[in-house]
Amino acid sequence: FGNRAYGVVAAADFYYGKTLEELSIAEAAMLAAIPKFPSTGNPLANRERALKMLKAKLYELELAKREAEKRRLEESKADIGWGSQIRNYVLDQSRIKDLRTGLERSDTQRVLDGDLDPFIEAALKMGLEAGARRPDAA
Repeated sequence: FGNRAYGVVAAADFYYGKTLEELSIAEAAMLAAIPKFPSTGNPLANRERALKMLKAKLYELELAKREAEKRRLEESKADIGWGSQIRNYVLDQSRIKDLRTGLERSDTQRVLDGDLDPFIEAALKMGLEAGARRPDAA
């Protein structure tokens, strides 16, 4: 790490006067960049270059954090396949049935045109009934 600081612990003490556990993320990132460019990465000898390297490292860390969050969200999505839908539109028998509530309608064209109020009301009623059965419901 230069300046006779051998190892991360010695570098943390030399450059920042701190133990390894006391370093901020920015300081740890700065130390992580030093082995790649010992002379130009030295925060004491080349402050401007060291700050550029620090900003670049912090930017990379932020990108990695965002990517990890994006992956986590993608992995949590359910697979959309047969059986995961809320409603089945069975048009050959001229009926539409909501699989969650059991509500069935025979006026298929009105439902397909957007008349979903009976389905919404049934789902809300079912949710209220389920909520009332919860042990913590007052």
